Amino acid sequence: MTIEEKMDSLKLELSKENWHDRYAKYAEDILKHWKLYEEMSHKARVAFPLSAYTSISKMEKSSYEYDIRYLGQSIGTLYIEENGERYFKYSKGYADLIENRGIKLPSLNLIEKWDSKNMSKCRSILYSNNICDAEIHSPEHKCENLLLREFSKTESKQKSLLHIQPVKFGGKFVQLTTPLMASRKNEVSYSRKGGGIDILARVGLGRSSHLCVIELKDENHGSEPVDAVLHQAFSYAVFLANLLDEASTKIWWTVLGYKKEPNHIIDVVSLMPKGEEHNIEKDYPVGSFTLRLRTLYFDKDALFNQEKFEFSGSYVKELNGNKDSSC
Repeated sequence: MTIEEKMDSLKLELSKENWHDRYAKYAEDILKHWKLYEEMSHKARVAFPLSAYTSISKMEKSSYEYDIRYLGQSIGTLYIEENGERYFKYSKGYADLIENRGIKLPSLNLIEKWDSKNMSKCRSILYSNNICDAEIHSPEHKCENLLLREFSKTESKQKSLLHIQPVKFGGKFVQLTTPLMASRKNEVSYSRKGGGIDILARVGLGRSSHLCVIELKDENHGSEPVDAVLHQAFSYAVFLANLLDEASTKIWWTVLGYKKEPNHIIDVVSLMPKGEEHNIEKDYPVGSFTLRLRTLYFDKDALFNQEKFEFSGSYVKELNGNKDSSC
């Protein structure tokens, strides 16, 4: 399936339901809840290699729930009550660390106080674990978490890739859910549950700032070539362009961190470990947007070892063009 054929297919799939009203309501609820949600999260310290993530479903509620992940693997939910009480409910990801990854963590009650002896011991063990050798269920989730942290750096001297910051909701990492399933190159379908954007970021500086949709893979081999990865990212970017073009859902510009509409450009980027590299640069018009296909490659070993490294690919020269600026 060519990109042009994919655009026709995406147009058909996005016409199957009036998702605009649903996403407009999501945005209203997220913005209404944003300030308190972020403030409440400060009542519980979550430090690397743990991270607090959120989602549309968590942000639209009036409660304060945060997905706690160890190197990208969800291990449970942190609940913070209005009176400041904090509780943790573990998930199967926590059991996986014990049963399949060999990490000697304490057994927890299904609902455990965040500052209980067991939870303090749990965090201490995970904080002291050597992340270079740490294994989780999905190596791709580990790459994703470490790359999100890399992109989140604010000092140019520390960053391996300049002029990029992940989009966050309420100060937390988020993978924006779309109403499309697009995990296969030649297939795309509408789904209320949909597929999530691996990394959604703001790139560039000032008035030249715009959005970037990144599809990540933790391997670089022939079974999942770069064009297949770009096709998946392109599908999600088409949804984003439709979301931001419609009057009823332009409120999403605010959710994504913009006070005014930036350039109507969405970079569509494949992000893979170094190996066989293809420097793709192609642009496609979608509504009022230009979707720009680019490639990006990273050093997986250096990433896992927390070493600074240089990215490569067609996207590097665009982001690193101004070495004197910060994030």
